[in-house]
Amino acid sequence: MGIKLGYRMNQMDLFPMRQFKFKIQGLIKISVFSLLLVCTICNADEYNLLCGYASNEPASEFEPHYNCATRKDGVLVVSKEHLENMYYSEDGLAAAIIDDQWYYIKPNGKLLPIITYDNGADYFKEGLTRSLVDGKIAYFDAKFQQVIGPKYDWGWPFENGFALVCNGCNPGPRDDDGHTFMLGGKWGYIDKSGKEIVPLIYSSEEIRSHNPH
Repeated sequence: MGIKLGYRMNQMDLFPMRQFKFKIQGLIKISVFSLLLVCTICNADEYNLLCGYASNEPASEFEPHYNCATRKDGVLVVSKEHLENMYYSEDGLAAAIIDDQWYYIKPNGKLLPIITYDNGADYFKEGLTRSLVDGKIAYFDAKFQQVIGPKYDWGWPFENGFALVCNGCNPGPRDDDGHTFMLGGKWGYIDKSGKEIVPLIYSSEEIRSHNPH
């Protein structure tokens, strides 16, 4: 028996934050070649990628926006026009999906690729969001600073100062609701400094009795 993740790995209904209702097919492609991507100026006809985001118009919802982004020398670039059109939350970040990958984006064009969670952009929980770095989970703050480095095969959001993590665990089959369980491996808990409060020596069943909350 495993522990439910709460995300879909293949087909995603995109409706985070503002009930965005369109579907994207296919596996999520995680870009690990760079974590922080800087916007540069390109000609308008170079922007050939579709973006999904909420604009800064009143009552705007997540919608597709054409000619929004491009890749230049392997670097993802969002056009200045679309950067100015995006809705930014109180923390100064916009959420967008580009080429099947979710990002948080700053007004200056810096991007942080993040995992998909609950069919949308991973939430900031207790000030941290998650990204895949070299195939491992890392935690970042709203300034895109890496707070906890990539050490674990999977990690859950923080709750009351602790996060459940595992190594050697792998995604299992999806349930009827489209959620995936992580199976196998060794499990433990870390605090927000990355220290292992509960060492990764327990199975997914045993860890239930070692919750530090």
